[in-house]
Amino acid sequence: MNPIHATLAAVAALAAAGAVQKRGSRNTDDVYIRRGTIRIGDDETLKVRKLGKGMFTVAYVTTELPTPRVFLEVNDDRGGDQSKAALSDIYDGDDTNVHIPKVQRVGYTANKTVYEMPLYNAPLRKGNSPKAWEQYKVLKKCWDQGHHQLRERLGFYEANNPYNGHKIMDSVVECAERNPEMPESLLDALREIKGTIANYGSEYSFEFSPRNLATDDDGNLILLDTTYSLLSVQQRRGRR
Repeated sequence: MNPIHATLAAVAALAAAGAVQKRGSRNTDDVYIRRGTIRIGDDETLKVRKLGKGMFTVAYVTTELPTPRVFLEVNDDRGGDQSKAALSDIYDGDDTNVHIPKVQRVGYTANKTVYEMPLYNAPLRKGNSPKAWEQYKVLKKCWDQGHHQLRERLGFYEANNPYNGHKIMDSVVECAERNPEMPESLLDALREIKGTIANYGSEYSFEFSPRNLATDDDGNLILLDTTYSLLSVQQRRGRR
């Protein structure tokens, strides 16, 4: 065996050993979710109930804590969605923008990543915050205009290329910046999310609907789940 092959064999052996250790022993970032409980490493076991389910995420909420905590079990590997990872990146950077949900990575199940965030008032309802509802209407209008302009410029077929997602994001931010009613804090949040999710690929785009927006206890609009991978959605739907 020549030196190069020996090195590759050693790397493969170490990788295999690591995989065996991960499957066969507990780590501090192991998370177990079963039978109405979530266990995080060896330190914490909490009772939870299922809060909801999306294409790539299952959400659970604690049932016995004074302040509820939400846990998100996310398929964010290849073919999944990295939107929660991007929000976690922002939170890890100690971002304090009130409109960005406070999402942090807490560990891993056998094949998914688990994140934690506070329980926000979701979905968005006009009665909870008329101010936030008006801001949502602006964002939805900007999103609609961005799609329309892209189809006019590229044609319907090319506009549906998933790697045009970043162009929609650019259009939304530019449109929102022209609206004098949009607070600078919300514009900063849009820019921050757009810039961070771009690290994961140009196929990520915005989406604004009441189901993926929320408010906090002060009535601020929370950009709860406003990005997604166009490519992953197309691939998932194509397999059905």
